[in-house]
Amino acid sequence: MAVSILSAEHPDLVAYYTMSNIVGSTLVDETGNYPGVIVGATQVADGTGHALDFNGSAGYVKVPIAAGSPLDAPAAMAVEIEFTLRDTADECLFSRYAASNLDTQMYIAPGNGFVWRKANTAASVAAAIPGLSKTHAVGQYNGAVWEIFVEGQKVAEAGSTLKMASNAEPLLIGTDADATNAGSLGNWLNGKINKIRFFKRTLTPAEIVELYEERLPYTVAGTILQDAVPLAAQARIYDAATGELVDTVVSDSSGVYQKNLPTAADVYVMVVPNSGYRPLIHGPINPALRYP
Repeated sequence: MAVSILSAEHPDLVAYYTMSNIVGSTLVDETGNYPGVIVGATQVADGTGHALDFNGSAGYVKVPIAAGSPLDAPAAMAVEIEFTLRDTADECLFSRYAASNLDTQMYIAPGNGFVWRKANTAASVAAAIPGLSKTHAVGQYNGAVWEIFVEGQKVAEAGSTLKMASNAEPLLIGTDADATNAGSLGNWLNGKINKIRFFKRTLTPAEIVELYEERLPYTVAGTILQDAVPLAAQARIYDAATGELVDTVVSDSSGVYQKNLPTAADVYVMVVPNSGYRPLIHGPINPALRYP
């Protein structure tokens, strides 16, 4: 059975920080590969989980990366991050330093927007600065293209064959490892990070949408049966007030489906049946609240 992209046991996931699992000053990596050391950042409650709060002046997480390990210099890489900013100053979400220059970095800058780059501007892709509400983003490269996805949708890309360099330098969360081109720290994050995942390959658009929808606060779920037998089928979700298609979902082999939604607006669910059967429409359904 395929492992969900959301699972901490996914074979391509090399580091995963929920910000809920902290032991002393150690930020636990759910994969067990790369625990981090928290310096000056504070765990806070957020929804049904937690976030790590960075104060904009000294807080960060230091993650040791051994040369030759999976997160050292992957040929392809994807980083998922969920965060909330308190301002749009020049500040860093995560970075890695290499010898005398910056290696890889994801940051916010008023002049450039939301930037995912390698070695300063050698490989750089930028998108509009997200607002000050909670934001979901994925940055990835595959040896040919660097891409940014925001709220599940691709917003920017740029061609480059560059990748993260191999070295023994740590990865830093919440600060820039090359603020003065001398390995010093700066560009401190003023905001919160809810989670970060690192994958050793790029993600498909469907996987990125699944990661994004993990945080949506409402859900509809049910079981599809045909002649009392569980059915794997597509179900279409429509806005009960406007009749507009909201989304689609496919039930599993047990007939079970679940789809996370952004609002509590009533919906209808229409199952697309096998040939010879009429569509079944169920509703209106009030989506259930997953978390406040």
